[in-house]
Amino acid sequence: MALPSRQVVGTCGAAVVLVGMGLLGSSLRSKLYHSASQEAQWEAQQIAQRARDEINLKLRETEARVSAAASLNQIRAMVSHSVDRATLVDAFTTEEWWRSFRDEFPVQLLMVRGQAIDLGREPAANVEPLLAAARQKTPASQLMLANQKPYFAVAALIELPPQLARDASFLILGKPFLAKDLTVPQNFSGAAILASEKRALFEAGAADQLPRLRELLGGDTRATAPDASWSAAAVDVAPKLMLWIWTDTSAKSQEASRLARTNVWPLWAVAVLLAGGCIYLGFRRGARGDRRELPRPSSDEASESKVIIAPDIEQPQEASANNGPSAAQAVTLSAVPSAAADLNQFGRYRLLHVLGEGSTMRADLGVLRGAEGFSRLFVIKRLRPELARQPAAVAEFVERAQLGSSLVHSNIVPIYDFGRVNDEYFIAQEHILGRNLQTLLLRLKRSDGTFLQPVLVFYIAQEILKALEYAHTHRSSPTQAAGVVHGNIAPTKILISAMGEVKVLDFGIPHAKARPSGARVEKALFLSPEQARGEAIDARSDLYSLAMTMFWCLSGRAPYVMKPEQDLLEKVSAGPGREERDLIGVLGGAATYVLQRALEPEPEKRFQTAEEFARAIPPWEMSRAGERLHSLMRKLFDEDFREEQARFSDWQTGLDELSISESPPEASGEVRRIGRSR
Repeated sequence: MALPSRQVVGTCGAAVVLVGMGLLGSSLRSKLYHSASQEAQWEAQQIAQRARDEINLKLRETEARVSAAASLNQIRAMVSHSVDRATLVDAFTTEEWWRSFRDEFPVQLLMVRGQAIDLGREPAANVEPLLAAARQKTPASQLMLANQKPYFAVAALIELPPQLARDASFLILGKPFLAKDLTVPQNFSGAAILASEKRALFEAGAADQLPRLRELLGGDTRATAPDASWSAAAVDVAPKLMLWIWTDTSAKSQEASRLARTNVWPLWAVAVLLAGGCIYLGFRRGARGDRRELPRPSSDEASESKVIIAPDIEQPQEASANNGPSAAQAVTLSAVPSAAADLNQFGRYRLLHVLGEGSTMRADLGVLRGAEGFSRLFVIKRLRPELARQPAAVAEFVERAQLGSSLVHSNIVPIYDFGRVNDEYFIAQEHILGRNLQTLLLRLKRSDGTFLQPVLVFYIAQEILKALEYAHTHRSSPTQAAGVVHGNIAPTKILISAMGEVKVLDFGIPHAKARPSGARVEKALFLSPEQARGEAIDARSDLYSLAMTMFWCLSGRAPYVMKPEQDLLEKVSAGPGREERDLIGVLGGAATYVLQRALEPEPEKRFQTAEEFARAIPPWEMSRAGERLHSLMRKLFDEDFREEQARFSDWQTGLDELSISESPPEASGEVRRIGRSR
C-alpha cells in the first residue's frame, strides 16, 4: 500500500476509534443519569404517598371523633323526637355537652329526613358526594375544598330505633386543614405544597426550594432534573386538591457523575492508545516495503533452526487437599453393631445426626430410602421432650403443622410429611443445600468486611414478600377464617440455597413467644411490638419482622438503642423511637422511606399487606439479582457445599451401618450472635 494511503487509513481509524468512544461514553453517561433519575423520581413519589397517608390517617381519626358525636344520646333523642329547628340550633350553640365539638368543628350540618339544618359558625360546602358515600358505608370522610380552604369533613349515620328510623339522618362535621397537618418524613430535604390547581394553600419544607416547586404547580405530576439533582411528584388527596413534593436528590446526581467518571475515563485511555496505534501504523515508514527479500534457508538450515517446545511439566496432584484422607477427616465414622444402629431409625426415616436444637424444637437430618436404591434427605423436626408432654404445646404444634403442610409455593420450604412415631409428633421438610441469611451475613462480614448490597437486600425481601402474600391469603378450607401467619420471620428463618434461591423456613412451626429466656433473648429483636407484648398478631406482624430483618442486613445490627438499665423486651414492646428512627434515616435513599413506614410501632400505620409492601420497594433492575446472589453464595460457600454434597452422597448410598459423631454441616465456625447497641 502506498504511503499516503496508509496515512489516510491510519487517520480514519483513529477518528473512528475516538468518535466511537465518544458515543459509547455518552450512552453510558446517559444510562447512569437515567437510572439515577428513575430512583430520584421513585423517592419523590414515595414521600408524596407517605405524606398523603398521614393526611388519610388524620381523616380516620376525625371519623372516630364524628362517630362518637353522632352516637350521643342527646342528638339521638332530638332527632328521634323530631324537635323543631329552633330547639336544635339552641342546643348546638349553647349546651355544655356539645362544647368540645362546637369548638373543634366550625362546620356543622344535620341532615334529618332529607332536610339540611346548618348549625355551624362557617357555611357548609356541597356535601352531596360525602352523603352519597355515607349512605353506602358510614362513616364517610374526605378532604374537601370550601371557600378556597381545605377541610376535614366526615358524615356519620345517627342510629335510631328501627320504629323511628323512617329516613336516614346524618351528622356532618368539618374542621379546617392546618399547616401542622401537612407532615413530611423526618430528615426530609425538600419542600411540600398542598395546592388547588395552581394556587398554593399550605407549604412546608426548605424556603429556598419552595419557589421552584411553585413553578411546577398545575403542570406534569412527575418531573426530574436531567442530571437527577432534584425530583418532584404530585398525588391527588381530594377533588381539586393535590399534594406536591420537591426533594433534593443531588447526592444521587453526584454519585451518577462519579460513576460516569470512574467508568468513562479508563475507556477514553484505551481509546487514545488505540487511536495512537492507528496513527503510528499509518505514518511510520514502510520498512517492510524497503527491505530486500532474504534468501530462504536450505532444508538443512531450516531443520537446525526449528524451535524445540518442551513437553508439559506435570503438576503434583493435590489429592490430600481435596480427594485424600483429609477430606474424609471432617466426619468421624465408627462401626457399630446393627442392633445399636436401629436406635437411629425413626419411623420411615433413618436419622443421621442432629442439625440443631432450639427452645422448642429439635431438628435432625434424616434419609428416606425406598426400592431400587431410591433415597432422599429430609429435615425431621420434633418437639423437645419436655414440651411433648404438654397437651397445649402438642395441640399448637399439630395445628400449625397442618396449616403449614397446605402451603405450596416456590419461596416456601415445603412440609412433605407430618405424623407421629410412638408419642412424638414430627414434620419432615425438604432438605435444601444452602445457608440461612444470618450465616450468609456473618460469613460476608468476616470475608469482605461488608454487608449485603441494597439491591440484594431488596431482591431477597421481594422474594420473601411473594411467599408471605401467598401464605397470608391462603385458605386451606372454606371454613378457615384467615391465612397463615409465620410469626417468626428472622434472618435464621430465611434460607438462601446454593443456587441463589430465597425460601422461608418453618411455616408450620408454632409462633415465637413473647418472652424468650436466657441466651435466646436476641430472638426478640425481630418481633413486632404487639407480639413482644403477647398480643394477638396478624399478617402485619410478619411484615414488621421482615423490615427489621432488612435493617439488620443493611447495617449489620439491630436498631434498638438502650440504656444499660433497660430491658430488651421493654424496648421491643414499644417499637422504634426517635433514636431508632434516626438510625433508619442514616441508611438513606429508598431504604429509609420503605423501612420508616414498615417499622411503625402501630400496625395501622404500616404496610397493610405484603403486596403493598412489595409495591413500595424501588423498581430497580432485579432480573440479574438472583444471578448475583448465586455468585455470592458460590464465592463464600462453594468449598463447604462440595464437602457437604460428598457427605450426603455417602449417607444416601450405603453407610447405613455406621454411626456419625460429628457436628452438623451448618456449624462451620460462624458465630451465632446478633449484635445490638447499648
